[in-house]
Amino acid sequence: MRTTFDILKKLKISTIFVTYSMEEAAMYSDRIIIMQEGKILGIGKAKDLYQSPANKKVAEILYKDNVFDDYFLTKEDIEIYPGSKYHIDRKNFVNGEFRYEVGQYVVYSTSEYDLGDRVDIDIKWRRYYEKSSD
Repeated sequence: MRTTFDILKKLKISTIFVTYSMEEAAMYSDRIIIMQEGKILGIGKAKDLYQSPANKKVAEILYKDNVFDDYFLTKEDIEIYPGSKYHIDRKNFVNGEFRYEVGQYVVYSTSEYDLGDRVDIDIKWRRYYEKSSD
C-alpha cells in the first residue's frame, strides 16, 4: 500500500483515505480528520492531534485510558511506586511493560507489582484539551 501513496504524493493527487486505524492514518496522511457519527471532532496532523486533542471525545478515541472531563494523561505523565494510597486492581503485560489499573488510573511500568499491592501514583503532568468539548 505504501507504493500507492508514494505515487499519489509524487503526482500531487489529493486523496481521501478512510481507515479505523490511527496508526495507518498517521503513517499515510498529511492531515487527519477524526469523525464520529458523521460529525468532525478534530482535524490536524497526527502529532498535533495527539499532543493537543481538541476535546474529550478526541482524547477518548486516541488514548482510551486516563481520559477525564477536563484533562487527559499520556503514559509518560503518570508513574507508580510503592506506597499506601492505592492498591493494584488489575494487571496485564503489554508490549514489554506492565499495565496496572489503580483506582481511576491506568499506569504503565517496567516495575512489577502484584494484585492488591499498595502503591502511590505521581501525576507529573495534566494535559488539558485545546478547547472545551461541545
